[in-house]
Amino acid sequence: MQIFADTTDLDALKHYREMGLIKGVATNPEVFGMCGAANPMQPWPVCGGY
Repeated sequence: MQIFADTTDLDALKHYREMGLIKGVATNPEVFGMCGAANPMQPWPVCGGY
């Protein structure tokens, strides 16, 4: 089974990846909007991505 996180919280993503708990990230424009992105279709760095 593969688990994908649905978040823009980089600290959580790094933590779960280091623990080997997630395979990747699957999210949507609404989640990017909740993190404060003016344009949810903008690249991830607006939400602190890497």
